[in-house]
Amino acid sequence: MDWNMPIKRLFPPLNLPFRHNFLCGQIYPPLIDGNEIHRTSNYELRDDDVILVTYPKSGTLWVQQILKCLYERNGVNKDSRISLRNNLSQAVPWIELLDIEEFNAMTSPRVMTTHETYNNLAWRPGTKTKYIYLTRNPKDVLVSYFHHMSGYRAYEYNEPLSQFVELFTKGKLPYGSWFGHTLDYFENLNNMDIFHIDYESLHLNFEKIVMKLNRFLGLRNLSNEDLESIKERCAFNRMKVDSNANMSRFEHRRKPNSADFLRQGKVGDWENHLSAEECSSVDRVTNSFFDKTTKKFIYNLD
Repeated sequence: MDWNMPIKRLFPPLNLPFRHNFLCGQIYPPLIDGNEIHRTSNYELRDDDVILVTYPKSGTLWVQQILKCLYERNGVNKDSRISLRNNLSQAVPWIELLDIEEFNAMTSPRVMTTHETYNNLAWRPGTKTKYIYLTRNPKDVLVSYFHHMSGYRAYEYNEPLSQFVELFTKGKLPYGSWFGHTLDYFENLNNMDIFHIDYESLHLNFEKIVMKLNRFLGLRNLSNEDLESIKERCAFNRMKVDSNANMSRFEHRRKPNSADFLRQGKVGDWENHLSAEECSSVDRVTNSFFDKTTKKFIYNLD
């Protein structure tokens, strides 16, 4: 099969141009099925749990790496999942892929990741669980998500970017609408103990944000040497060649000659891909969701 040739094909159950599953009213990637997805909103949380929440392709691995570094420097137990020997998906696992027995058996502190929407998030009133919500501007998310889905065999997505723009603006993608996902969390920031990070601001003020995040988590103070080490280990070019961070162990799941999982790591790459008309389409939907809020997005660092 020539992976470069667009293939007009729709897949059940929702007749979308990529393989998917539809569970509990939500679109999920094809690798998450009824045997793997759990009602994580009902899981019993602990006071020292930390959950990183992102929409896909928002810089998740970057913040996972930051969290791993922070907890390693805080002196985690050698048997903890957060250790140098574990890759990111082991150290900061996806909560929706953990069954109840795995979830309960994890040693504290449990630091986990999810793409779940606000309504499906594991949350318990009265617990001191901490949340980190990472946002990224919609145009860069769109382009990164397009390359992601085009690159993985499981999706069998072979359509052009122009069609993906339509899927994105209509929310017909795994984990639903970026617009709804982001707005729901933004409007509920005060309902949880949550630390909000913008991907773009992390580029601009890495040390300052990492220091604030460290204080939010209640970890020991960072020295200047700690900060320099964390910045080095979390640099894109370092992570891109780090087998514990670059997802290379899943290379067999990718199409030949597809973009790397860690592709660019930049702000403003959308300018190299989206037409003026496509940008206007994204802007219209963004404004319709956020025009009555104070939320603003950074689209380039110039």
